[in-house]
Amino acid sequence: MSSQARATTLQIDQILVNLNFWEFKQLEYWLTDHYSDCKIRELYDNWSEPYQKQWYAIEGAVTRELEMLIKLRYGDKDVKGRY
Repeated sequence: MSSQARATTLQIDQILVNLNFWEFKQLEYWLTDHYSDCKIRELYDNWSEPYQKQWYAIEGAVTRELEMLIKLRYGDKDVKGRY
């Protein structure tokens, strides 16, 4: 397998979202129900107050549809596109 093909198969789409803990849990359950091949994880491993926002990463088979739904729900300033 060439290095380009290997890089393509190992690449994971990712969206960064700035959420508080309660929004994170809500989105985690919603993703499980509607986009089961996507997972959300905390970007930085630190404790914060439940209403304090921090960055989370949505990883997996991120479609344009999912990206647009996330942007509609949380706004452009709290969502960073595909990485």
